[in-house]
Amino acid sequence: MKGLIRGVACIAVALGVTACEDDPSLDFGGKPTQVQLSPEVYFVRSGASTNVRVRLVNDRNQSTPTSWVVSNVGAGLNVIFDSLFRPVQETSGDTLRPQAVQIQHQYIVEADIPTGAQRQFTLTSGAFSGTVTANVEPVVTGALSATAPALGEVVTITAPTTQSFTPSGSGITDVFFVTAGDTLHPIITALTSTSVSFIPLPGSAGPAFVTGITLNFAPTLAARRLETSNSISVPAVSSAPLVVAAGGVHAPRTVSAAGFKFLPNFSMTVGGVEAYVVSVAADSNSAQVIVPAGVTAEAPVVNNVVLDFLTAVPLSGLPSSIALTTATTPYDGSTNDPNALVINALDPLGTPVVVFDTPINFGPDDLGLGGNTKWYRLVIPSAGSRTVTVDWGNDASGNTADFDFVVCDDAITTCPIQRLTGAHPETGNANLAAGNYWIAVANFDNGPVGMLKITIE
Repeated sequence: MKGLIRGVACIAVALGVTACEDDPSLDFGGKPTQVQLSPEVYFVRSGASTNVRVRLVNDRNQSTPTSWVVSNVGAGLNVIFDSLFRPVQETSGDTLRPQAVQIQHQYIVEADIPTGAQRQFTLTSGAFSGTVTANVEPVVTGALSATAPALGEVVTITAPTTQSFTPSGSGITDVFFVTAGDTLHPIITALTSTSVSFIPLPGSAGPAFVTGITLNFAPTLAARRLETSNSISVPAVSSAPLVVAAGGVHAPRTVSAAGFKFLPNFSMTVGGVEAYVVSVAADSNSAQVIVPAGVTAEAPVVNNVVLDFLTAVPLSGLPSSIALTTATTPYDGSTNDPNALVINALDPLGTPVVVFDTPINFGPDDLGLGGNTKWYRLVIPSAGSRTVTVDWGNDASGNTADFDFVVCDDAITTCPIQRLTGAHPETGNANLAAGNYWIAVANFDNGPVGMLKITIE
């Protein structure tokens, strides 16, 4: 029923000319003046087809019965006369037959250009002709240069023929992976019109989606998106190779991890208790941390670290590959305990001494400060103005308490510094004579307990 036409007329041109000249209806609307194509320009995906209708019309858009010749068919297009479009029933039976001459014809145009291209063909009736333009969208998508890259390995996607990436401006090219419902954007290291290179994020899996793709034969068309023909699988980061230097119960210890850097807001927990971060090195390669006391075979968990090749992506909740055990502190928090922690202030005045304590073994509320209390011995070497600051961290769940403190004389009869507010940290100042004192830190209302920091200067 369908006659295949590849630039060859199915009906003689002369027949179309005769039909145009002999049509008596021309006296009412005028002679034909142009070819009307629907559509005249269109987009179609390679492997699909489109119906194109053609009419010979006058200035009043009235059709003239005629026939058509197909020619100049571009490579990759098949133009097929649609013999089922408006067939006529024969008078001697119920057979339908196509009409060589009628007011409108339809052609089925198949496209088979996997890389995409712009192609044309011509429809002619006598002295009139029209050109149909088919923009064939590609089905070739490009591939990842590596499907199982190591962490930090650069992967490249090369733009398929007839397609280009957009390095700048509107519709700039972007790459992403959809993994377990999350959209993961890699770090793009190089982008040109012909290729894009990137470092995929840990845990990326599946095909890459690339936006900002333009068709070389239709550069003004809105940017499109492609999906790579293959998939990637990047190892996830499930642990950090943490190294914790030796140190005392209340002394800062250096922590580091090969291949990782520590962000300014780095934190660490051991056995569910938050460690106290003293500082992060200027080069971000290590940190000074006071680890909780009394921990047995616990793996530290680090937060806010980054891979040294992927510094834009913070990682948290990473357990270390070591089991840490720390010494216990025998101090029970009371004033009569001989193991009470001694803080020796320094001269000259204003020289800071910092002490960290965790876990905080509170004693009873001896002074009625509103919560369990822990006592520290304070030794002042010379008289002068001293500033005491008490700071504290969150507990393992991120909660925090309200700490207050007082500085009392050795007999605990007078307290020259009293800080009983809701401030965080609490800071007080007084002129203190040389001698021995007590610092009483109270956990107001016995809230969640974290690391404790005391500064004397």
